[in-house]
Amino acid sequence: MSVDTRNLKRTPLFELHQKLGAKVVPFAGFEMPINYRSIIEEHNAVRKGAGLFDVSHMGQIFIGGRQTDEFLDHILTNEIAAAAPGSAVYAHMPNDQGGVIDDLIVYKLSRGMNLLVVNASRIEDDWNWIRSQAKNFMVEFTNESDKYGIIALQGPAAARLAEEISPETAAIATFKVKTIVWNHHEIITARTGYTGEDGFEFIAENEVLVPLWETIAKLGQKISPFSPCGLGARDTLRLEAGYPLWGHELNETITPLEASYGWVVKWNKDFIGKKAMENLKTSGLNRKIFGFMGKTAGPIARQGAVIKTPEGKEAGLITSGSFSPTLAKPIALGFLTKNFWGNNDFVLEAGGRALGAQKIKLPFYKRG
Repeated sequence: MSVDTRNLKRTPLFELHQKLGAKVVPFAGFEMPINYRSIIEEHNAVRKGAGLFDVSHMGQIFIGGRQTDEFLDHILTNEIAAAAPGSAVYAHMPNDQGGVIDDLIVYKLSRGMNLLVVNASRIEDDWNWIRSQAKNFMVEFTNESDKYGIIALQGPAAARLAEEISPETAAIATFKVKTIVWNHHEIITARTGYTGEDGFEFIAENEVLVPLWETIAKLGQKISPFSPCGLGARDTLRLEAGYPLWGHELNETITPLEASYGWVVKWNKDFIGKKAMENLKTSGLNRKIFGFMGKTAGPIARQGAVIKTPEGKEAGLITSGSFSPTLAKPIALGFLTKNFWGNNDFVLEAGGRALGAQKIKLPFYKRG
């Protein structure tokens, strides 16, 4: 069955992906590369060497003004005012009920100017929510998602390549951001990523992306393994690292507490949804995300699959699942209802078959 692509967007790197032979699929309103080689090859390149990703589908919203910190502390769970300029802060943006409108990173470019990088599927919802909440704050904001794109360089060899792009890039500390000049262009450069490895994200205006990609790819020829990487490897990598994906582990009916991300909630400040989360914390959670690993190599449990006890009692639902190239076993994230939090052995529905699985402390994989 063919897919109508007439209304799908393309990143500035689309033609380059085609030349590289990428398999392109619809994703969050874009035509995006799912893989160039095998997903396992691309995954292993990031774990052992370096991989290069086009994540230009992500959104970029700039927020500045006298009350920028106060406003962001009001709409986000994590502390923004306490972070120094040059910091990157991961946060959730909750609604009044405590559900997650989006998870995002705030890049503090300078005092009073911040860049929010948001999920591609949430750009319009985030923008509308931010506008609706900004009325009582002295802030200015612009949605520059069509003007900017992002290239992510990830893996243990990423710093070596970054050093050749610019010595000041390699000097950026983890979860810090700095604007560098490359080829007479300003590039917002952060030591962040979504793979569980060291790495850098280069946020630049569209015309910079192709020459920057080509430069990094040429430098990558000195690294083995090195590969361009698509969304397939991005998903297996983030799953091994235990990172949530909006629409799976997070949505507008799931709170950070239920997603096992309570650490991004700072209770010492007021923010939208705080009261609802405090009530949930007081009454006690009825569900929470856990990790599961197949006891043997076998079928994969996907989103929506039922989690059962060995005796056949329904215990929860899977939110994400994949084969783990690093561990060579099926892995999954899923909600368990409270009565089964103490259990360790489960059976997952996987492609019409039963997969014996163990509850695993997250993350499945941690570098170093």
